[in-house]
Amino acid sequence: MRNRRTSASDSKGYPEFCLQAATRDDLFAIFRSTGHAEYGRILEHFSREDGQIHLDVLRDRNPALLESLVRISQGEKIGTPDLYDYGAYGLLAPSTIRYTRHLGDLTEKFGPLDGLDVVEIGVGYGGLCKVTFDSFTPGSYTLVDLPEALRLAERFLRASLTAENFARVRFEDGTRLQRQIVSDLAISNCAFSECLPSVQRTYIETILGPARRGSLLINLRRESLAPLILWRALKALHPTLITSDEKPITNPTNFMLNWGTNPSFAPQATRFSWAEHQKLHALLGDRLYGVAYKILFRLKPKKRMAAVSRLFGLNR
Repeated sequence: MRNRRTSASDSKGYPEFCLQAATRDDLFAIFRSTGHAEYGRILEHFSREDGQIHLDVLRDRNPALLESLVRISQGEKIGTPDLYDYGAYGLLAPSTIRYTRHLGDLTEKFGPLDGLDVVEIGVGYGGLCKVTFDSFTPGSYTLVDLPEALRLAERFLRASLTAENFARVRFEDGTRLQRQIVSDLAISNCAFSECLPSVQRTYIETILGPARRGSLLINLRRESLAPLILWRALKALHPTLITSDEKPITNPTNFMLNWGTNPSFAPQATRFSWAEHQKLHALLGDRLYGVAYKILFRLKPKKRMAAVSRLFGLNR
């Protein structure tokens, strides 16, 4: 039994719901329904319009993956998600289209995922793993999360993948992780940035550090290591670390951290001002910079860095 919180989503209700959905047939049958507030607020809160935005980006940037959506739509009944008609692509949950677009982002940076050993931090119910196997054949796919979330992902993936592909999936309890996991590609869709600093440092040592390539979608959180501290920790291990924009942007302050990308990948980084953080860190040092970040975090995103500049006179 765990006795300490590990991330923003590690509330009492969320792990308990995952465990019940994994063990109760009646709840597993409807666990993706947005009627379940505790689960829906974390993973199934996207609208039809959100799905259309990601579909439009897929059509523009990753047309090859559109064929996968037709196959994916045939398995969308598991968990009874809210489905919307997307024309030629069938009835789909917006979250599934978002997972597919995230997969498209990975192929832009790293090429096809066939044969790669992939590790994902924060797995939801296994949605990204599922759409990955719908398009590619990774050598292995390791899921790292709370034990309760892993139980639900295991049941979902057992029901939605072929036996051959399911045999390639590994499950690692992130609350007890002590060994290093060497991989070709480490990924996380917001979950890593929602972890507490002690957990983030463990993941950097055991998962992100040993990964030959990586792509992390960062959503700024008060719980997290301050951005520049996080950047420096990863940069020390991966000199090729670069920032890029999330496409499409789902939050004004979201950005991506990547390493080991293909030479053809041309990152754009317009959504996050490292320069302001560097000025603040140079003025305050590690500890006070982290404190200032947490204090100012409660301001609305567009006002955060402006407030930092005014408070410390950085623009004078």
